[in-house]
Amino acid sequence: MRALDVASLGLLTAGQLVTMAALLPLVMGRRISPAARRAQRFFLLQALAWTSLFVASPPRGNSWEAWVLTGTAAVTMLGQWTLGGALALWLGPRPGRRALLLCCLAGPPGFALLWPDALARFVWFSAVQGLGLLILARMCLRPGRESARRWRWVLCGAGGAVVLGLWSRAAWAWLGGVPHSYASQGPVNQAFIILSSLCITAMFASVLGAWRDETSQQLRSLVVTDELTGLLNRRGFEERAQAMLASARRQRQPLAALMLDLDHFKHINDDLGHEAGDQALRLVGRLMRDQQRESDLAARLGGEEFCLLLHGDAASARALEARLRQALRAAAPAELGHTLDYSAGLALLEAGAEDLPALLARADAALYAAKAQGRGQLQDAATATINSIAACA
Repeated sequence: MRALDVASLGLLTAGQLVTMAALLPLVMGRRISPAARRAQRFFLLQALAWTSLFVASPPRGNSWEAWVLTGTAAVTMLGQWTLGGALALWLGPRPGRRALLLCCLAGPPGFALLWPDALARFVWFSAVQGLGLLILARMCLRPGRESARRWRWVLCGAGGAVVLGLWSRAAWAWLGGVPHSYASQGPVNQAFIILSSLCITAMFASVLGAWRDETSQQLRSLVVTDELTGLLNRRGFEERAQAMLASARRQRQPLAALMLDLDHFKHINDDLGHEAGDQALRLVGRLMRDQQRESDLAARLGGEEFCLLLHGDAASARALEARLRQALRAAAPAELGHTLDYSAGLALLEAGAEDLPALLARADAALYAAKAQGRGQLQDAATATINSIAACA
């Protein structure tokens, strides 16, 4: 049986990468996310690296050979950094980004400095390239935001397999078991290229899975997000608020609900037009996002009615509401050309079996009490109840 030709295998792998780099834009389309764009660049850079690697190998002693192979090393590490950027966008801030950057910066210069010693530069770059892939594989774990698990594990496994191949081949070369050239004939290089080709296919499938996962999340976000303000809509708020309520009970944390309703909003629509009303709603939405903490929920429940759900006691809820009101009173004249204010009701989660509708109903009742008191103010549900009892008496 005729032995497999390493150079041909390498060029086939390069052709595979070129095909993948060309297919991704066709599959994903032009309007894709920055993360998907980085993933496309990763395959394009790897295709360029593999092509130049096997065009320049085996060594011929040409003056340009060192420049081509050092450039190939730089392109390879740039591809790793690009894929790390895609993972950070897909999964949230990733641990190890600094370590990956150090690998990317150290790999090509070390390769160039060790150029006279073929074995040393081969082992050095294999070690650094493998370390970079190991960091990328680790980045697939513990996502910082909601993400499907399967594509992450496939990408992690593919990266880990290539790391084992790189380091095993480098160790074998260091022990004198294989020629220290990427395109040298031999079963070790043949096995490594076949392994790389299989792992590249797995990585391609993983990137498609990540893109599909991201697209699904974007579609879901459209379902639960108010298009005008960028806040949660009623459906999204109710879904997340239930989990927040359960967490507050489980951890025995205080939970506060603020219901807000813009004052005289109908006059804005009637006198200034619906576009002016939309601008007012957008302004309130933006200021609510600015003032809320990461753990808070802010939503537009419908019309000119908004809600804030936050972990905290009455004092922290009043402080947030005061900051929001002050910001709105300062921004509205400059951005809208007229003043804008709201009435608000505050309710705290009561001990026992109170559910979300009951909590919001008490906050809503306090809101209407604030409107009855003259608008432009915050009314506490407890105070509103006391005043109601006193009025009945």
